[in-house]
Amino acid sequence: DLLRQVNPIQLPWANLTSPPQVNSFADLVRAEDVCPHAAAAVANATAFERQFGAHEFQHVNTELDGKERRRVALFTGAYSNIRDGVSLTLNKMVAFLQENGHEVLIFAPTNHEPALDQAVGKILSVPSIPVPGRPEYRLSLILSFYLQRQLKEFKPDIVHIATPDIVGFEALIWAKLNGIPTACSYHTRFNSYLEYYHVGLLEPASWLIWGQFYGHCDHVYVPSKEIKEELEQHGIDKDVRIWARGVDPEVFSPDFRCPAWRQAVGVGGGEDGGGGGEPVLLLVCRMVWEKNLELFARTVERLQSLGVAFKSVVVGEGPARDALQKR
Repeated sequence: DLLRQVNPIQLPWANLTSPPQVNSFADLVRAEDVCPHAAAAVANATAFERQFGAHEFQHVNTELDGKERRRVALFTGAYSNIRDGVSLTLNKMVAFLQENGHEVLIFAPTNHEPALDQAVGKILSVPSIPVPGRPEYRLSLILSFYLQRQLKEFKPDIVHIATPDIVGFEALIWAKLNGIPTACSYHTRFNSYLEYYHVGLLEPASWLIWGQFYGHCDHVYVPSKEIKEELEQHGIDKDVRIWARGVDPEVFSPDFRCPAWRQAVGVGGGEDGGGGGEPVLLLVCRMVWEKNLELFARTVERLQSLGVAFKSVVVGEGPARDALQKR
């Protein structure tokens, strides 16, 4: 009954009376124009910081000083061709490894207009095609003879595979045949995406495929305890380790709270930047349904139906924006 009383979802790009109607945050006052911290960050940012939203890595791992460095062959379906969580994570990982003296050779699909025009490291382009319906992504097709020759000449100590696609399987087989240790990182819950593309019946089969892939990796790295438990429930339990992500407190800090910018986007707040304003429900992600935008929309609708005073702020773009906007 409460849900029947819901008003249309109010998103930042909707027709609002306050703040003035806008199409996106790009039309609003930029943070660097009104916030001292943001202005200083923009003025002093290096190319790496502007590209990846993180500080440049320094030579921090002194335990390896004077010891043998490693050569890492990295296989991934997302690197320079798209800006997403996987590509940013891997670029920062490569930057860290190289800063500490290791060599990394990246095998990844590329395109004519890379989303990351200053991607880190040496990239060998893997033959690929755009993913149907999602052309911003590319499907790797084959580990060609040229790429195999380059891989052999590189003589990797470790093969790191970040995407269980065709080339990922080929890289895994190559590493096994050549006695090279493999580290496979699990970034995307592909099985959960199937329902968003109306092929949810294929999920049991997908677990068989992932089991064959990850079950033959020497180490499997996952981002959280929950993902580790999910894999183990489906029989993927061979040396699964947690590779947790972190938050840089020098980049993300309550000290950077900016009342002027909050006012500019219509969310208010106390004059001193403390409390006093309405709570803000913040969503930061690419606008794709597999990011569970439905949960966010229903949460907003539920809060509205209960008469809770709040503001919703969405930061992101993507192919699902129009559908979410029309909701």
